[in-house]
Amino acid sequence: MTKVLYILSFLFVLSQGKAFAQTQIKFSIENNWPPFANFSGKSLSKDKVTQALNLVDLQSTFIIVPKSKGIYLARTGQVDAVLNLEKTPNNQNDFIFGEQPLFDAEASFFYPADSTLDARNFADLPDGTRVVLVKGYDYGEDYYKHSHRFKETIVASLFQSIDNIISKKADVGVMLDIEAQYYLSRMKLPPRVIKKGEVHHTKKIYAAFSKRVKQAQKWADKLDEGLQKIEQTN
Repeated sequence: MTKVLYILSFLFVLSQGKAFAQTQIKFSIENNWPPFANFSGKSLSKDKVTQALNLVDLQSTFIIVPKSKGIYLARTGQVDAVLNLEKTPNNQNDFIFGEQPLFDAEASFFYPADSTLDARNFADLPDGTRVVLVKGYDYGEDYYKHSHRFKETIVASLFQSIDNIISKKADVGVMLDIEAQYYLSRMKLPPRVIKKGEVHHTKKIYAAFSKRVKQAQKWADKLDEGLQKIEQTN
């Protein structure tokens, strides 16, 4: 009888271990969007997702890959979800999103420190304004409607964008406030070296769950629950 009880106890513990393992959600996260994600694995998005899921008794694992590969892996169900997507109509064809974004990230106009420009949108900027753009960054319809009026400089990184603004090679740039803070800190420069203007738009950043994964909606709901708990404690 004792031996039977031992075997039953062992099988119960084993089944619980398997159930626990199944609660691990595998995320892909891009390797080059600091401070939200970087190649070292340190990132605001990873930390927030880990914290939120821990609050609802779920575990997470992460693989760090280029953004396009991370989206492909999630779209095809090779991972359960991908971090740092926006909830666009195209993305919603392939992914399930929760109601709660990971971040509401404000993007503002930034000018040289002594600039007198103060725009609420690109329509407010005068003809001939020198605008610095980061390759691959989406500036929205507001910009593309007026881009023919401006002198564009396209750069590869936010380091270069900030440098163009500081050195007055550009009159204005748009970037996320948190990105500006991060890069100025990396450059060991105080915030006052550039002038922050009006907010241009807010980028809502989500975890996107693969429609190929059966538990995707359940996990999106649980992540929402965890994110709400974080908000309640802040």
